Amino acid sequence: MFEKIIARSKHYEQEIYDFASELIKIESISGNEGSIARLIEEKMKQLDFDRVEVDEMGNVCGSIGTGKKIICVDGHMDVVGFGDESQWTRHPLSGEQDEENIYDR
Repeated sequence: MFEKIIARSKHYEQEIYDFASELIKIESISGNEGSIARLIEEKMKQLDFDRVEVDEMGNVCGSIGTGKKIICVDGHMDVVGFGDESQWTRHPLSGEQDEENIYDR
């Protein structure tokens, strides 16, 4: 099952990287995740998730399909501050990409 997921993901690799870059560009310090939640909600709707909702705490929940096996992905949207920007080689919200990395805090 995991091999199939990995193989299928390769097809969408650049789109996944591009979305990660979009997420990185949004400052989402703890307690201020509304903008990033809206972007995630919008993306789920663009991808035709069967169910997309934001709960009273601001968590974005979505589902696709039905069946006996369920794959769950859980994550967080908040980040800590980036401190002294002079210590960074790139802006911590740049989301810049090269062949190997996406740059962020």
